[in-house]
Amino acid sequence: MDQDEEKLLLSDNPFAYAVLAGLYMIKSRKNASKRYQYKRRLMELLVKDQKVDARGYAGVLLYFIDYLLEVPTDMKEALQEEIEPMIEEEGIPMGETEFPDSPTLKPIYDKIRKEGKKETTKEIALAMLRKNFADEDILDVTGITEKELNDIKSEL
Repeated sequence: MDQDEEKLLLSDNPFAYAVLAGLYMIKSRKNASKRYQYKRRLMELLVKDQKVDARGYAGVLLYFIDYLLEVPTDMKEALQEEIEPMIEEEGIPMGETEFPDSPTLKPIYDKIRKEGKKETTKEIALAMLRKNFADEDILDVTGITEKELNDIKSEL
């Protein structure tokens, strides 16, 4: 079984992750701590994988792994804390799939999306300021507060 695991880990086929998840589920059936380690390992490998087509299947595979290798809530939260910096560093493309976010990773993705929207709104406000739009129009279009607008102005 360990030989098969090594072959799967070295495989260029992104679905090797799904097979590994099944293998790890069997190996950790009654041990949540071991299952957590396997889940973390697979998610980290998948997030950092630059091989072949893995990025195209990342969302689906992360979702599958998340459900197959369930862990208690406290471990799920610890996993979120460990995985978040990796996701931010690797820049995992979100929203490129019709498949929903992995429940464990959803809070991370939501946070990144929110930060992205905030940055986009700021860029729009800056562009409007440069084109001499009235403050009221900028506030109306972007939905930012006067304080946020003043902060943006101070950056000019």
